[in-house]
Amino acid sequence: MSLAHCTLAKECAFCVVAHALSTEKQEVMGLLFGRWDGPQAFIEEAHPLARTDRRADRVEVKPEQLAKAASIAESRGLRIVGWYHSHPHITAAPSHVDVRTQRAYQVLDDRFVGIIAACFPGVDGAAAARGAPAVTLAAFQARSTSEPGAFAAPLALPASPPPAYATVEATSVPVTTEAHAGRDVPLSIASAETPGALAAALRGLAALQDALLAEEVAARRAAAPGDEDAGAFCDAVFRKAATLLRADALHPLIHVAGAWRGHEQRRRDAALAERDRLLAETSASA
Repeated sequence: MSLAHCTLAKECAFCVVAHALSTEKQEVMGLLFGRWDGPQAFIEEAHPLARTDRRADRVEVKPEQLAKAASIAESRGLRIVGWYHSHPHITAAPSHVDVRTQRAYQVLDDRFVGIIAACFPGVDGAAAARGAPAVTLAAFQARSTSEPGAFAAPLALPASPPPAYATVEATSVPVTTEAHAGRDVPLSIASAETPGALAAALRGLAALQDALLAEEVAARRAAAPGDEDAGAFCDAVFRKAATLLRADALHPLIHVAGAWRGHEQRRRDAALAERDRLLAETSASA
């Protein structure tokens, strides 16, 4: 049974896009937690992964992370239903490497879905200045055919915490590969059905910071020369990377989390005010 439709919670989409925008030079990768209902996939939470190899055109992670992620998903009553990665400065169409990776995942379950976040469009923001979306999301699967079939769905995130997203309409973008082809999967972005959606989003953002820091720590440990001067240089590079991580990723996300919290508090206050008004009307009529 192949996948017929994929619904991505807006809170999860926010985390995926934040991860994609964390680096402009290399691809990033993560897993998607959710559930299947027949040919439908419902994705509720993103789980960023720390990369072992950082490149502009591919990404690698440790197998142990996949096993650990499966345990985390199970502890939350979910399962791994897909994966995501970014395409900096290129389209959201899956490459032949993406399709091959997706094909391997579908051996485990043919409903497994891949999502691509294409970010940093154009050169030096030229495309963004012409009105192109800042981030494009595409959902795809692999199929044993040479026919084209992937699509790109634009998603423009506002600066403030967003209201409920409307369904994202898909537009066709032909893609061909060497042995298999990407099959388009209709993608919708909507409010999560679970009450813990905000907590799941914040967990994902916290896991993102852990993954980015783990990458820098691993890079520092890999560059451990015996020369004292070289070691001092590596320490300085690590401190610079950690400082940039805090300035460019952690502080903005703390600001977003605070703004989102204020947004939810205002919604709660409005609901309480409406409750009090209805109770007053009921008492008066009685």
